Amino acid sequence: MIISENLADRYLQMGDLESAYKECIKVTELDPGYAGIYRTLSLVELKRGNKVEASSVASKAVELSKRNGAFLAILGYVQSQIGNKEEALKLVKELEEKSSRHEATGLQLAMIFAGLGDKDAAFTWLEKDFQSRNSVLVAWMDYVTLESLQTDPRMLDLRRRMGLPQ
Repeated sequence: MIISENLADRYLQMGDLESAYKECIKVTELDPGYAGIYRTLSLVELKRGNKVEASSVASKAVELSKRNGAFLAILGYVQSQIGNKEEALKLVKELEEKSSRHEATGLQLAMIFAGLGDKDAAFTWLEKDFQSRNSVLVAWMDYVTLESLQTDPRMLDLRRRMGLPQ
């Protein structure tokens, strides 16, 4: 399952939405209870312009994951992108509470803030993860949820400080 999820994520990152969608559907048919694939599928549906489906699928991922922070972040990002700012901000509050208990990362909050267009807040949370040496940050720096931050000088500086290509 994880290999197919990673493959679907890679297709998504490359912009090959049809292949990403097909890979996601294959996994949902094999194991309809595998939460990770719904996270990816929600972003594929969002990119395909299927807002209602993206929200529904992201909500299913949150439910299956028992409100895991990574899944809440994707739901918050999807909500921000489909115009449900109020719902996205509710998820920010939930993640902030989880973060205070070390159950969520700054990256997860940064995803929602990036979706909301609040780059300052997004970079504040990314910087917190950088300062705490959150190793997950490296793997997600180029992810689709942070697209809006990629050309910001602060992202270039953060990438430089992390030793990543700019």
